[in-house]
Amino acid sequence: MAAKSKKNTVEEVPIDRVELFLQNNYKKVILVVGGLLVAFLLFYMGKQMMDSKAQMVNEQIGAVEFALTSGTGQATVEEFLAFANSKEKASDYIYLRAAEVYQITGRTDQALNTLSRVGGDFAGVADGYAYDLGSENINPSSYIGSAAQEPLWYYRAVLEADEGDKAALLAEFGEKYPENKLYDMVNRWEG
Repeated sequence: MAAKSKKNTVEEVPIDRVELFLQNNYKKVILVVGGLLVAFLLFYMGKQMMDSKAQMVNEQIGAVEFALTSGTGQATVEEFLAFANSKEKASDYIYLRAAEVYQITGRTDQALNTLSRVGGDFAGVADGYAYDLGSENINPSSYIGSAAQEPLWYYRAVLEADEGDKAALLAEFGEKYPENKLYDMVNRWEG
């Protein structure tokens, strides 16, 4: 007697909903993951290109600045200032450095004019530099309480103040910055 062997067909039953979803939609899942990967790669390549362009601009500015300040090249202050017109993010720095070159070469009026164009994070530095160059448009007392270089502005304000205001400013300076070297110097002179 020959025994007939029955072949049992086994159906795989998904264990949970996630497995069932993946079984029915695996092509869609692969397309979505592939699309996200392509989008990420395109974003990354675009960012790299933008960073590369910004780096190239910084290198151009640095090369002209080096040629200008070292005297090894043919660059002029006007060429350096031309970068400020086309490179808005670096314009305040360029104006500040150009003003320094003007001052070094004895063109104080041009330095003051260039410093008046500085804004943003360099505005306080530019105003301090302009004050030191003799600009009469800057009041040191107006920078007390709001400037990053407040001890320096106190120092300038005390030196410029009238006799009546000088003692009050000096006392305020000493109260806020008792260990500051500028306070020690001006206190010895005025105290």
